Amino acid sequence: GNPLDPSAEAAMGNEVAPDESPDEPDVDSNTGLVRLFLRSASNLAMTPALARKLCVRAEVMLDNKVVISGAEVKNTDVPSWEIGKELFVADRDRSFVTVRLIDTGNNRTIGSLKLKLDDALAHQAGDNGSDWYALTGHAKGQIRVNVKWRPIMMDPDVAASLSPNQGKRLPGPPIGFVKLTCHEGRGLKNVEAASGRKSDPYMAVVVQNELRGKTRYIANTLDPVWNETLFVPVHRVNDTLALECFDWNRVERDKPLGDALLKVARLMGTKSLDENGDVVYATAKPVEMWASLRQRNGKIKGEVRFRAAFVPVINFDDMLTETERARGTVDMKINDGGLVLGEEEPSLDTSSSSSSSSSSSDEEAVVPRMSRTKSNKQSAPNVPRAAAPVDSIFSGMSGSGGDGLAQTLGRYPRLPNIDYTQFKAGVISVATIGCRGLVRPFAGVFVTVFLNGNRQAPVIETSPSRRRGREHMWEDEFSQAAIPEAQYDTLMFEVKCQPPGVDVDSDEMIAIGKVEYPMAELLRQKLVNTPEPVWLPLDAETGEVLVLIRYDPVEDPELLAAESITDQGMVRMRLASATNLPAADKSGTSDPYVAALIDGVKVWESETHKKTLNPRFNEQAEVGIRQRAKTVLTLEVYDWNQIQSHTLLGTLTLPLRDLPIGEAVEKSYALAGSNGKAELQLKFLFKPGYVEQHDDSSPVLLNVAHTVVKAPVTVIKGGASIVGNVVGGIFGKISGKKHRGTVGRRRGGSGSSDDLPPSEDRKLSAAAIQAMGSATNMPRDDDGTTEGEPATAVASQPQTPKPGAAATTIPMPRLSDASDAFSAPGNVYVTIMSAETRDHRKHNMLVSVSLNHKTVFKTAVKKDVASAVWESEQFELPVLQGGAPELLVALKDHSSFRGDKTVAEFAVSVFGELKSDVLANNGARGEVMAQLESDVAVVTVHLEFVGREGGDDAMDSSSIIGSMRGKHSERHNRRGSAFSRKSLK
Repeated sequence: GNPLDPSAEAAMGNEVAPDESPDEPDVDSNTGLVRLFLRSASNLAMTPALARKLCVRAEVMLDNKVVISGAEVKNTDVPSWEIGKELFVADRDRSFVTVRLIDTGNNRTIGSLKLKLDDALAHQAGDNGSDWYALTGHAKGQIRVNVKWRPIMMDPDVAASLSPNQGKRLPGPPIGFVKLTCHEGRGLKNVEAASGRKSDPYMAVVVQNELRGKTRYIANTLDPVWNETLFVPVHRVNDTLALECFDWNRVERDKPLGDALLKVARLMGTKSLDENGDVVYATAKPVEMWASLRQRNGKIKGEVRFRAAFVPVINFDDMLTETERARGTVDMKINDGGLVLGEEEPSLDTSSSSSSSSSSSDEEAVVPRMSRTKSNKQSAPNVPRAAAPVDSIFSGMSGSGGDGLAQTLGRYPRLPNIDYTQFKAGVISVATIGCRGLVRPFAGVFVTVFLNGNRQAPVIETSPSRRRGREHMWEDEFSQAAIPEAQYDTLMFEVKCQPPGVDVDSDEMIAIGKVEYPMAELLRQKLVNTPEPVWLPLDAETGEVLVLIRYDPVEDPELLAAESITDQGMVRMRLASATNLPAADKSGTSDPYVAALIDGVKVWESETHKKTLNPRFNEQAEVGIRQRAKTVLTLEVYDWNQIQSHTLLGTLTLPLRDLPIGEAVEKSYALAGSNGKAELQLKFLFKPGYVEQHDDSSPVLLNVAHTVVKAPVTVIKGGASIVGNVVGGIFGKISGKKHRGTVGRRRGGSGSSDDLPPSEDRKLSAAAIQAMGSATNMPRDDDGTTEGEPATAVASQPQTPKPGAAATTIPMPRLSDASDAFSAPGNVYVTIMSAETRDHRKHNMLVSVSLNHKTVFKTAVKKDVASAVWESEQFELPVLQGGAPELLVALKDHSSFRGDKTVAEFAVSVFGELKSDVLANNGARGEVMAQLESDVAVVTVHLEFVGREGGDDAMDSSSIIGSMRGKHSERHNRRGSAFSRKSLK
């Protein structure tokens, strides 16, 4: 019957059976349901004579609220009630239970019990646990209270609204972070079937009801491939990561597709005790597995594959030198940093009254500065005069339901006073305390902190301030984030205002100011692990923010290239000019323009310049790149023709992995397939950072960006029109100065795209390009200003760019190294030989080969076999100098109805397999029989590389690795190409 029925609870007996000991629950969450049972009491009378005269009633309180009232039990000192109640608790760590026993004869308290809910659960856990407690204020009395816990995974905002008196939960000291790579999903639930589409799935990671990260969504598929790595800070060994899969929606709330649970303890090695009796854990190997997704109704639908590894914080006891120990430790404390709040400034409509009310403040305004605050408080000079009442920052440091920020930091271990730039990674804890010196009075001010510009999962976002003024403060605004690469990671602090009646996620927020700091610079300037909070000035003197940043270093996370933040970011390109182009027209001149392609997909083109061999373009573009290590930028120079096909004048190929990080590069590049003299003058700057997936793009644009542009290119602010075979139209113009008399209308001025070279599968992308704004570290012209833009610097750039980076010409590094890429152009012939499953089960076997998530070849199906041998299953893969293609070979079980099911997958580095034979033949040719093995199957593939003579001859950019379109040369024989329509069907 009823689980709260006291008789049913009493029937279980007084002791918990050994097999029913309260082990760790499957879900570890601080939000849940607590069952409180008031059982009985004993030894309440001080003498046997008083035992028969004692009348007792009981009260049980949860967080100072009476939840159970025990009726009066007369004439006994061993009363029994056996009543219970189930209650919702938003935060278990901050809840406490109080029991009072009252003598009804004189209404005096016989004894009481007060303890934290966590302590009560720990007291009753295990075989030796007990639910008997000694009463406070009584010599020998005891009370029996049983507590049971059932955790619930719940949205933190919902949990807070259901229990507003418990305050905000603040994170405890970190023990490390989890490196979680979400690879793919399959067979996911389709919640968009009614609209004729498929789900748009993404993964989110939730710990203790707090969102810690999420992947980008993949549009219109039930078998998504994410291959994104998230870094999740954790505080306890028994924390549980909830891996939740959602369907992205533009307007409606995202729909859940299921979730899986991953315990942190599973990622740790064997538990033991060291010589000092401390608990230690051995290093464990990463966990890689498929996990089933459980629906809200308990059913299983779909599964996801992920890889997880735990990276612990550094134990300083074992690594500090005597000199470092002598420096002592840092005791971090919260104070107001000299922030004083004056009277709230009213919002006035008339400009005269507004100016008069704020004149005293404006006269005494100071330029924001960065300095470590002193312990003695100084009144900020930009507040109203002394008559104004003053609020203290400490008045809001403790919530009504439990510990506040000051008490939370008191539980953190002290850090040594050492140089923290020596550590590669760590976990930061950020407390946002206040702001001051804003340009004018605002109400509803809030501060958001982003890591690497990732606006999809901010580190912290404070609640909007309720006062109006130039100074604001917040209480208990504290959060954590993992710093996997302190050398490249950045922190951005952004201050905004929420107007009345506007949602906080709306685009109508008022931007006040922001500032971006490289994490390495914060460490170098010792702005982290400070004894007191520090003031950070915002850009353009728009104010200051008061923050306290703690940095707990972790062991080397050993990141792969694909896991690094440097594998994605913004490539800023400035096309300055071209020289010595070949003449394509009878007049002895050409009408040149430049097209930019990412892995064979067109993303941008320049203006057309009429009748010149030395055009000055002075145009710029910015492209978001993912998988930089595998991405190639191709620039094609064409001669524009009004009627005939456009003539290719030359090609430049640049693997983006060869661009330096954060340094401007200016160089003249020779064009291949030209007259031997033609060159392009270019400037590049690559800045690592999170490449956003904007929700304001149209559904068609997003679909095209995922299917045509693939992973490496992002949609940026919808800045360009969809063109070519997709919808039709022209690219949006890129801002820059036009040149009088030399710039012709783009694409003949007709707005059509039918004048491209005649290639059947030349597909133009919907990747949007935006014009680059001026930046302090942007490649510039010789006069120090960015062409076509104002000379003033724009806010939000890192505070300390490298000196000379903007004006100094840096030599371009060599594009490739023969040790890891093909040193000469040529063709790789891939032949699928055979396949076999190790369990000898029969399948309808086929082998597919993918390049950059695009299938380029499939074999014929061998039906109902455990092993298969193919004949003449070969395709050709063209490569250029510096190319290093990577193939994904998949053995599949074919089905016409349910779709092909992947049996085994193998990542194949083409050059890696051929390297020894190619180097032995001086890069001219190579051959190898590669046997791809796994625990499930074996696939045999023959690879042969044949170098092409005349490396300077014209070659189509589609032969670059990752290109998915055929050569646009009319002389090219497409019959044997890997990119023919037949092989892509």
